Amino acid sequence: MPKEKLEDQTGNLYLFASADKDQKISINKKDYTLAPRAYLKLKTVPGEIYTISTKKLLGSTIKLQPKSGEQNQYFQISSTKIKSDESGVGGLNLKSGDIIGLEKSYAEFLSTIYTKDKQSN
Repeated sequence: MPKEKLEDQTGNLYLFASADKDQKISINKKDYTLAPRAYLKLKTVPGEIYTISTKKLLGSTIKLQPKSGEQNQYFQISSTKIKSDESGVGGLNLKSGDIIGLEKSYAEFLSTIYTKDKQSN
């Protein structure tokens, strides 16, 4: 895809849902539900603080404060994960959602194959 066809390269926040199931998230206490293989694009305001949460007891929360002229920011929301200790000694790792930063090139690829959410601006 030619670079000119990619959308505005600054001041946006992209949140990609994993391919498993619907992802419920909260951005500044506003709730969103992302379908599998969909993404949400939000235009950010420089200096404003954005709190993004997976809305689960053992989930993740991040805070962002974009600066003027800053490049787009890309994150993937993953679903609940339960895995046992690989050493076989015992132990369980519970995670009810995670927010993972993405490389720009990978995020641009995802934005071409994933569906843009209707709630995006």
